[in-house]
Amino acid sequence: MQTLTLPARRLLVADEDWAAELLVAAYTAAPAAAAWPGGAAHSRAWLRLLLRYALHAGSVYAGPADRSVAVWLPAEAAALSWASLLRRGQLALPLHLGWSACRQLMHWQQQQDERRHRALPMPHHQLLALGVRPGQQGQGAGRSLLRASVAAVGGRFLPCYAPVYSLRGLSLARQQGFEVASYDEVPTPAGPVPCWGLVRSASVI
Repeated sequence: MQTLTLPARRLLVADEDWAAELLVAAYTAAPAAAAWPGGAAHSRAWLRLLLRYALHAGSVYAGPADRSVAVWLPAEAAALSWASLLRRGQLALPLHLGWSACRQLMHWQQQQDERRHRALPMPHHQLLALGVRPGQQGQGAGRSLLRASVAAVGGRFLPCYAPVYSLRGLSLARQQGFEVASYDEVPTPAGPVPCWGLVRSASVI
């Protein structure tokens, strides 16, 4: 008897640990990590924060065999802020990273939000992160989950926004209907990192 494999399943709070480790492994060597204040050194804490916030305020999906994870926030979700950190019990973040590093990360996130609203000044879904387990990348898992999660969050009814930091990510997103709406270069100690703001119009999946 053949078993039906769903293209994506929505994760629960109980999935946080393994999903965070997958994202950390996928992002540690990625250009996006270099764009964050503190670079890859702060990626673990920051990705866990984004994941935890989305598990409560948005939605997180995993592809078949838990090879990939997509992190989304809906149009009505509040922007990440000190108040939202307190509501989610995230006081451990500044204690772990230090207040200076945490302030830098929050400022960086606010800049990302400003870019996003300039590119798409209307209600929309936001893709915070998309990661595939190392060793299983380049096999279509990310593309499949992106397509399935766009459908799951309601990409038929509202546009979607995604920041992308690599040509590989840009190509993958454009295959799923995203188009470039903005371009910036994020300064980092290692040099500028490109950031494309991508928008996908609401349409039938």
